[in-house]
Amino acid sequence: MKKIAIIGSGNAGAISSLFFKTFFKDIEIDVFYDSKKQPTNVGQGSAFKLPELLYMNENHYKIFKNYNFTLKKGVLYKDWGVKNNYIWAPFFGTSHALHYDAKDLRDMCFKYSSAKIQDKKINNWDDIDADFIIDCSGKSKDSDDYINLKNPLNAVLLFEEEKKDISYTIAETTKDGWCFKIPLQDRLNCGYLFNDNISEPNIDGTLIKFSNYIHRNIFSKRGAINGYKAFFIEPMEATSLDFYLEICELSLRIIENKLSVYDASTIMLQSAFRIESFLLYHYSKGSIYNTEFWKFSKKLCDSYDFSDLLSLNYNNFGFWPKENILDWFKYH
Repeated sequence: MKKIAIIGSGNAGAISSLFFKTFFKDIEIDVFYDSKKQPTNVGQGSAFKLPELLYMNENHYKIFKNYNFTLKKGVLYKDWGVKNNYIWAPFFGTSHALHYDAKDLRDMCFKYSSAKIQDKKINNWDDIDADFIIDCSGKSKDSDDYINLKNPLNAVLLFEEEKKDISYTIAETTKDGWCFKIPLQDRLNCGYLFNDNISEPNIDGTLIKFSNYIHRNIFSKRGAINGYKAFFIEPMEATSLDFYLEICELSLRIIENKLSVYDASTIMLQSAFRIESFLLYHYSKGSIYNTEFWKFSKKLCDSYDFSDLLSLNYNNFGFWPKENILDWFKYH
């Protein structure tokens, strides 16, 4: 493997470049991006795979000194339980994740990957000279390429509040859905999530509409799709970056002839469906609110089969040890 090409310079493109540079030290990485498409610069949270990758390239002290990152030691769920107003979900053992400014994350990844970044719109993979391609150019316009994932949300209003010295993400229910609050070194980044078919919140913020989906065929012998081109689901549990890194990991196995394209695509479909189930599980017992949104969410969950999730055939899911998953119902 001599050359990797990445289409797109958003979060997925950036972490893909760092991933492949980490495992192929002498590889050449070209990143192509369309300057007319600007990524959103907002504070976000990670799961466990991101810090593992970053710490393989830089020590903890320099990361927090040079970039707008903070430690993430758990998630505080507020007003999800009818019996308990606060549900604290600390990470198990000594594990931790990160809160990060998206621009700083991209800057760090591209710095350590030594990628050659070019402002060039790519319309066809045949125009690229590379041994393997990672396409993070955004969701395809062909809806037949995707499977819709069940979720009650489809919009977010992004805004900022004054900084707060905490080391956890806040996930607080509202009458319209829920709101995340992510602490960075200089601000608190917030997102008011809702369904615009149900309500129109009077919140001053930047509106982003979205859908929840997974691509049917993520991998080929020539490359893989990643980022929003491959998958998106609402930000509960910060699943996206780990999903994008899992695509990189399976791409590596394909390159090394240790995994077939079909098996890799099947693995990612199964992963997406597990995430779908896990996130819906949060809504299944409602919240302190008895509004149209929460009635809609409850009805959506009532028709969903959680048997695979609750079978607990794994030691943990995301941040959650298996013994804590069933405990979610106890809080309600």
